[in-house]
Amino acid sequence: MKLLINPVSKRYLDGISANPPHGLLLEGPDGIGKGALSRHIAGRILGIDSEKTQDHPYIRIIEQSGSISIDDIRKLTNFTKLKVSGKQALKRVIIVEHAGNMTREAQNAFLKLLEEPPADTVIILSAGNKAQLLPTIVSRVVAIAVTKPTESDIKQHFLGMGYKQIDVDRALAISGGLPGLMTALLDKDEEDALLAYIDNSKGLLGLTTFERLIKADEYIKQKDDVALLLDALDKVARAALNSAINSGKNAQTVRWNNLLAEISGKQKALGSNPNTKLLLTDLVLNL
Repeated sequence: MKLLINPVSKRYLDGISANPPHGLLLEGPDGIGKGALSRHIAGRILGIDSEKTQDHPYIRIIEQSGSISIDDIRKLTNFTKLKVSGKQALKRVIIVEHAGNMTREAQNAFLKLLEEPPADTVIILSAGNKAQLLPTIVSRVVAIAVTKPTESDIKQHFLGMGYKQIDVDRALAISGGLPGLMTALLDKDEEDALLAYIDNSKGLLGLTTFERLIKADEYIKQKDDVALLLDALDKVARAALNSAINSGKNAQTVRWNNLLAEISGKQKALGSNPNTKLLLTDLVLNL
């Protein structure tokens, strides 16, 4: 599959793929395609197709969207101790998606792996923001900011894959031009976490205030759930705002602008470890 990537990011990644460091961090928002890029780089390093990386014996991938525990990192450490056949210098790749979800214990254990990396192994991390990681981890990796491709490149890419113009335009509006999320939208990927929350967000906006309060209780178990919900609501609101502006619906334009401001405030507050129940309750009362 042809990779959809911003030309500037591609130049950096091409250079790194040719001479990869032992530690690499891909930084960018959820849905931009960091997972696909990680597999592309792993495939280049080991000389295999990126679609074969998932089950390759010399590749280990942590990809859950929830918390990453110290036990998960210990399994990676054990993986690096296994003997790997082959004469090439780099024979093994570790990929940790959503690396910011590592617990503090897990990050400390992972730091030890980075401090003494096996000579034949490349470690690829991905995160929404490097501030989610310990500074000592960030200092031991090469960080690459993954940015969105141009809108014309996005349209050309997906139309060239056979998707209909109307479906591409709709997915572009909702995704905000994030290639990974656009792919999930167009393929109706039921396993994509952000896509699932976008569907939930659309339903949430259509409920009564009382129904929203009941629904909000489902999202307070983990802060990760709340962050995904806010991100999804932001994308739905931005798509609705663009539609209202293009249709000249002033009242709707004001509504969606106000909602985006409300969501932005909650996203900033989430970084300060607030009471998530109070945060969500206040949000649904203002939807």
